[in-house]
Amino acid sequence: RAFYELNRAGTLSSDALRYLVRCKLADGALISKWSKPGYERLCSTVVLCKKNTAFGTTGICRVPVRQRQAQIMPNVQTGCVTCASDDGGPFWWNDALPP
Repeated sequence: RAFYELNRAGTLSSDALRYLVRCKLADGALISKWSKPGYERLCSTVVLCKKNTAFGTTGICRVPVRQRQAQIMPNVQTGCVTCASDDGGPFWWNDALPP
């Protein structure tokens, strides 16, 4: 995330960011998702894979906390409680939850 923020601020050039992705120091797929609306706070690309869930949906951490009706628990694959853009996350299993 630090490389992405430096690139957005203009401190890190796009060529340097591509180099970091090519050297596998940064996740190119995740960085490309962060630039899309609604995915600014995405914790991992794993939560988007629909094959990883029992009901064929995205990970539970993509659902805002206030819209969940069940117990608030982390995603079992990433440890992320919520990375929905509405919640201002990502919040991990050991962080305090948003109000």
